[in-house]
Order: sequence, then structure tokens, then C-alpha cells
Amino acid sequence: MNMNDLQYIDHDQTMTTFDDLPFNNNPFTSSIYDDNIQASQSAGIFEVNPGFRSSTTAIYQNTSFSSPSASPPPSSSPAVISFSNSNSPSATTSTTAARNYFENLNTAVKTEVPSGTTINFSSSSNISMDSDFEESQHLFQAMGFGAGEAKKTSNSRTPLQAQDHVLAERKRRERLTQYFVTLSTLIPDLKKLDKASILGDAIKYIKQLEEQVKSLEEETKKYNEEPVAAVKRPRVLTSYDNSTISNENSNKSVPNIEVRANSDGNVLIRIYCKKQARIVKEIFSQVEMLHLTITSSSVIPFGYNTTDITIVAQWKRRSEQRWRHAQRILRKFARECATPVPKLWQIADDLVAHMHAGLTSTESSLQMLPSCLPSLPTGDEKGLYHGINLRGTNFIIVQARLGGRNSPTTRLRGRSEPISDLYREEIPIPPNIIEASSQELFDWITVELGKFISIQSEGLQGGEKNLGFTVSPTIAEVAASRETAITWKDSLLGDAAGNKLLNELNVAMEKHSVDKRVSALVDDTIGVLAGGRYYSKESVAAVTLGMGTNAAYVESAQSVIKWPDQTPKPEEIAINTQWGNFRSSHFPITEFDTSLDAESSYPGSQIFEKLISGTYLGETVRRVLLKMAQESALFGDTVPAKLAIPYSLRSPDMAAMHQDTSEDYEIIDEKLTEIFEITDSTTMARELVAEVCDVVAERGARLVGAGIVGIVKKLGRLSNRISIITVEGGVYEHYRVFRNYLHSSVWEMLGNERSDNVIIEHSHGGSGASSIFIAASQP
Repeated sequence: MNMNDLQYIDHDQTMTTFDDLPFNNNPFTSSIYDDNIQASQSAGIFEVNPGFRSSTTAIYQNTSFSSPSASPPPSSSPAVISFSNSNSPSATTSTTAARNYFENLNTAVKTEVPSGTTINFSSSSNISMDSDFEESQHLFQAMGFGAGEAKKTSNSRTPLQAQDHVLAERKRRERLTQYFVTLSTLIPDLKKLDKASILGDAIKYIKQLEEQVKSLEEETKKYNEEPVAAVKRPRVLTSYDNSTISNENSNKSVPNIEVRANSDGNVLIRIYCKKQARIVKEIFSQVEMLHLTITSSSVIPFGYNTTDITIVAQWKRRSEQRWRHAQRILRKFARECATPVPKLWQIADDLVAHMHAGLTSTESSLQMLPSCLPSLPTGDEKGLYHGINLRGTNFIIVQARLGGRNSPTTRLRGRSEPISDLYREEIPIPPNIIEASSQELFDWITVELGKFISIQSEGLQGGEKNLGFTVSPTIAEVAASRETAITWKDSLLGDAAGNKLLNELNVAMEKHSVDKRVSALVDDTIGVLAGGRYYSKESVAAVTLGMGTNAAYVESAQSVIKWPDQTPKPEEIAINTQWGNFRSSHFPITEFDTSLDAESSYPGSQIFEKLISGTYLGETVRRVLLKMAQESALFGDTVPAKLAIPYSLRSPDMAAMHQDTSEDYEIIDEKLTEIFEITDSTTMARELVAEVCDVVAERGARLVGAGIVGIVKKLGRLSNRISIITVEGGVYEHYRVFRNYLHSSVWEMLGNERSDNVIIEHSHGGSGASSIFIAASQP
């Protein structure tokens, strides 16, 4: 810092003028000056912070001042008055002139410098304090100031205040020094360490950075907007090439490299080069160093010494953008599918309200159909029974011997079962029979039943005459002896009406000499409920979770209003809820569910079924993956054609992919290849597929859990009684993760204590065995 650095002047200080200097009665001497210096040093005025030493300023903390000689050196300057003899007349005249000069100077200083300002000379420049003081001492001696002429000192600051001022100034300077030191470390190629140089170089450096930022922004904009194409022609180095090339490389040919790129970030690289060991690996490594992601490649030998390498890659920035977009689709989908516990309770409460409405009126999304069964099994039934489970394109014939609830005769699935001699056969229905009349269908079924009985029942005795018959298509069940029409919701049996259906079935039995009689047609879920009741009196509800879904439960007779007047009313009635058509405003519906419903055979209906059943779980996953493939190139730039085929992803395949625990998702890779012909999926893409499956399965399973809790709540059995829920169907049986999510949701809703009262277990006897328990429940 120098004398011209006005910004460093502390305006809280006061200016000391010549009029304020202390003088004694005697002329100004060195002894008087020494006394003043000592007083100033004791007040800390000449204290200097050693931290402010610089390469251009010399500061001395303990400056020694020597007394000048009695006779000052003569001066040859015409502007300086000689004070060699102060007693001579000429000296007196000169003294008077000098005094007038300094008085004018004093007045000018007072006028130009604001009041309260002190100029600090402690670190100003390379001024020699000794020489300057000697000159001023000679000057005042020559002026002949006496005691009567000197003014008394009038200091406006006490020593303590002066000390505080010095300390504050010192701290301020230390902070400034630290700031400059820090700034100097941030500036490259700093040559000078003075403050002016540091500030100047800092300004230049900031301007350079601004130019670099501007240049990078322009390059980025150009890269995003303009396609790139580059071609490098082959050439061979010769002796005429640059002499700096070593002799080792002079005999090697440069490979022919062709590069094409577009604005979408796709890059095509073709390389013709000489065959070398590990050349392909080295080329791939160099390509990845260029921030490219290799999506496909081929290496073809060309002749004896040449290799043709083709690489298709993407700029990592482009691929990362696509990947982030796919993740955004997943996060949005997962957020919309979220089923927190409060939402699950809202859905359960809606189900209870619709169940009440369905029992008393028709203004409900639940049909709440009373079953025609006169009673449910008690667990004491014994004998050899047969049953038929009619499905969409096939039917299952089952045979089993029941030994009674308290007489287990065999073990199935690691537990005691009162069932023995269990046999089942699944038979597909020919297309011509499906399209035929119901009488032709029953004739064909009866013939197949006769064959089964003759083979499986040979040597067995005690066969019961009752035949259980359950159907998976939705029907409204009525007693066989009543003149009430049976409405089939499936086109499979569209021409059947009234008791004609059961009559035709029993006529077919007689026609083909099959000694069986069918007394009721019931929904398969009612059969599952009957099987649960055979095992425990606490079994109160049943749920089917397969390609379709339904729920049934046991209701008290007084709660059922919709009951035929001419039919005796039992104490307990099995209710077929038909909950696949359940609707709630709290369902977590997404854009994929909306489009699936709109394109289905029954738009606007079976909404609950479309969220939880096996027919639609895989289809929802396919629709999400299709959007990812279209918008984020999840499986490459071209959308796989088979990915656009509706219902091409079945729920068993979805379950297999979801439950893939291999490190690289090998099962997912196999399924993508097998179903959609996707042969080059990345590990990250396969992981994303697994996450989509998880979101869909978790939502469906938790909605089923909410439905189960709703049924138990309707029965008033949440806290004080054990309630057993029997579940049947391939989704529950084979989809382990789905099953775990279902159980977890019930536990979350009910908590530790109440969840112990709700027991969810798999159906007894396996698929189709529900018809056995229907046969056993008939008188």
C-alpha cells in the first residue's frame, strides 16, 4: 500500500497538524523529540503488525532515531532557506518567512483534510524515518520556536482509545491480508504478490472463465443441433512422412476408420485394420473412453490380414437421458399405484358399504348372489365322491374319499388331510363341442366322466351318488327343482335356461348309464368355501385368485333380503359376492389401467378384477414396458413388434420374471427372448422389467388384502373371533411374491394383535377339489 491508496485511510482518525505539535520553552531539540517518541511508543502509535511485511515495503517495528548534528548541512536549493545562523538579521528575516510559509501550509492542510481524519504512515513506503526527521528538526530549530510561541498539545483521544484503534486497524489489515492470500491461491500463473497485481490478475482470470463458459455453451448447442459425420481415409506411412515418427511405427499402416453420427446420439463406426492380437478388445476400450455405449458389434475377417469391425454405439449422454426417462415413467407409475394403509382402509370400507347395499337392493357394484346350497359341510361327511369343475375351454374331473374332519387318513402339503384316493384329470374341450348346444356339451362330459370312473374307481367301493358340479363362469345359482331361469354370464352355455340345464345334465347321466345325480350348479368360489368349512367351523370366507377372481362368505339368514319366497331359508347362507365388479373411487388407477379397460370386452365393468386377476396382471406389465420402449428406447431404437401384441405376456411368465433371483436376471432375459423376441436386452433393462412386475404385483396383492379385511369387518370378526379365509387359484398358489404381499397388507392393516385373528390359508385338495365338498354337502 502507498500514500495514494485513499481507500485504506481510516476516517475515524484525526489529523495531527503542525499547530498541535508539543513544544517546550526551549528551542526544538532532539531531546524533546526523543521524549515525544517515547510517549508515542508507550501509547502504541508506532506499533506495527509484523504480518504486513511485503517485498516492496520495509517496516521497522523498533525504529531508532539518532540526534542530528548541531549544524545542519547546507542546501543549494533556491527553495530552501538556510538556517545556519539563526541570530543574524538575514536569518531572522528568513525565519519569519519560513514561519509564514508553514502557517499557510497548516491552514491548507486543515482545509483539504476532513476533520477526524488521520493519515497513517506506518506501512506506506520506503521512507527513511531518520533522514526525514533530521531535516524537520533542523527546520524547526532554524525557525527558533520558543516556549511562548509553541501551542500546547490538545489530544482528543486517550491512550486507551488510541490502543483500541490500533488493535482494530491491525485486525482489519489481517483480514485483508488473508483475503488476498486466498485470492492469490486461486489465480493460476500469478507472478507478483502485491495487492494491485493480485486484483488485476483476478479480474483477467474471471474474464477468461466467462469466455470459456460461453465457448462451451456454444459447442454444446452445436452438438445437440447438428449431426456429425467424419471419415478418415486409409494411408500408409512412408519415409517421406514426418520425421518425428519413429522407425518402429513407420512400417505400420493406419486403419481405415469411418464414423457416422446423427443428432439422436447414434454412432456407427466401421474399422478396417490389420489383424492383431487383442485388437478388438483395445478398440472397444478406446470407444468407451470416448463416452460411447456400445449397443451392438460385429467382427468379420476380410482376407488373410484384414479385419472388418462394425460398432453401433450411442453417446452416453443420450443413453443416460433415455434411461432417466424410463425411470421417470416407472416412478410415476409406482407413485400412482401406491397403496398406503389409509387408502387400503378406505377401499375396505367401500367394500363393506357395497356388500350391505347388495344384500338389500340392486344398487351396488356387488351382485351378492345367495347360493342355493341347503347347507354347508359339517366335517362329518364320509365316502367316495366325484366332482366336475367346468372352466372356459376345459374341465376337471376329481375323485376323492373323505374320512371326516377328525379322522385324517393321509398327508398333503405336509399336513394331515381327511382325504384319500385323490385323483384328478384335466380334459380340454374340443372347439366343435364348445360351439355346440348345452345338451351336446353335457353328453360329451358324461361320456368322459364314465371313462374316468371306470378307470379310477375300479376296486373301490362305497361310491356316493351325488355329483358335485362347479363352474368358473359367473352364474346366478338356483335350486334345481325350481322353475327359475339360470343366467349364464359366459357365452359357453348361452342357450341354457331354467331347469332345462340341470335336467339335460341328469338326462345325459341316465343316457350314458352313469349312476350319478347333480343337485346344484354353483360357482367355484362357493365350492372353495364349502371345502374350508369342511375343515373348520371358523372358515367364513373364500377367495379365488386365478385367471379371474371372486369372493364368497357365510352370511346370517336375517341379513339376506334377496331370497326366493318359496325356498326354505337356512340359518347360514353362502353369498357369492361377484367382487370382480367391485368399484371404489379410491382405487389406484393409472393411464395403463384406463386404456386396458377401454380396449377390453367389457369396458367399464369388472374393474377390481382387472387390477388383481391373472388375466390382466401380465397385460398391465406389457403396456408399461411398451411405453418405455416407445419413449425411452428401453429395448433399442426399434420397438419389438411382439411387445405390441395385447395379452402376449401371461401372468405365469410375469411371475417367473418377477421371482428371478439370478445375478444377471437370466430368466427375464429368456422370457423377453421367448415372448417378445428381444435378444439384446441389457442388465439394467431387465432390472427395470423386474421393478415393473413388482409394482403391478404389489398393488394387486394389497388390494386383495383390503378386500379380505373388508369381508371380515362386515362379519364383525376383526377383534374377538378367529376367521379363516381359504384362497384358491394359480396366482396365489404359484406366485410367491404376490402371496407374500397379500399377507403383509393384512398384517399392516390390522396390526400385531388383530392380525392373529385372521388366518389366510390355501384351499384343500388342490384345483377342482371344491366340487368334492359340494357333493358331500348335498343330502
